Amino acid sequence: MMTTLTAKRTLKHTAGLASVLLHMATPAAAVRRACVLLYHRVSAAPVVESRIDDWNVTPDTLERHIAWLAAHAELVFARDLPRRLATSSSSTRPIACLTFDDGFRNFHDEVVPLLRRYDARATVFVVTGYVGRHAPMPFDRWGLKHKDDAPAAAWRSMDWAEVERCAASGLVEVGGHSHHHYDAARTPPAALADEAATCRDWLVKKLGADHAASYAFPYGNTRLGQATPAYVAAVKAAGYSVAFTTDVGLATAESNPFTLPRVEVFRTDSPAVIRAKVGGALAPYHVTGRLRGIGR
Repeated sequence: MMTTLTAKRTLKHTAGLASVLLHMATPAAAVRRACVLLYHRVSAAPVVESRIDDWNVTPDTLERHIAWLAAHAELVFARDLPRRLATSSSSTRPIACLTFDDGFRNFHDEVVPLLRRYDARATVFVVTGYVGRHAPMPFDRWGLKHKDDAPAAAWRSMDWAEVERCAASGLVEVGGHSHHHYDAARTPPAALADEAATCRDWLVKKLGADHAASYAFPYGNTRLGQATPAYVAAVKAAGYSVAFTTDVGLATAESNPFTLPRVEVFRTDSPAVIRAKVGGALAPYHVTGRLRGIGR
């Protein structure tokens, strides 16, 4: 019997194929837009199961994505996105951001070497309260279940020395992903304000203000109440200059810089699917996006 998660994965794969076909039939947009790609875990050996999503892309798959993006897109840090969209350019390359949520150690081990290889840029959003934790982060259901039968690098968070090395590479922007990764739909506004402010305070103390400009809302779906107006206001008041949801879409110069959309990347995505996503062929994902609400 097919589980809900298996059905979701099948639909996402089908959506990828549909997006490629749609992109082939869609003329280039006249308005300058940017695609913010959303990744989480990057591991070669996770345990794949039918009931808990591992939110994983393999390093080989990621390398194919970065190779295509480095050759065909303009990769920018998340903090620079609004300014870049507002600046006229003669370039025909699409604008894209590579973003990685949660701050897993595999970002340090697997992603940064690929960024160096292709001279690419990326933004990692870290949960400051769990940096250096030697057990799975409490919100990571897959990591909690598989901590004894999966490599520790698949679920462990970076420590501060690793975060600092990422920042020192010059290819990584470190942004905030809250202090404890609470779901805003279940958390009082005052606690969310503290989550945003404490997270930024730690980033500024450890890395400087350049690495505390961007914020990604945990879970981040506005329809599900995970990026509420009160939370958005708290993030702005904390001193961030840009913030990201998980709502599907492309960013434009007219987008609210504190509720920018992103496009999730899946393990089955080929470079052709990445090209279609960056090109704005997102209608299939608006359909699969209605599946959000299934827990991590």
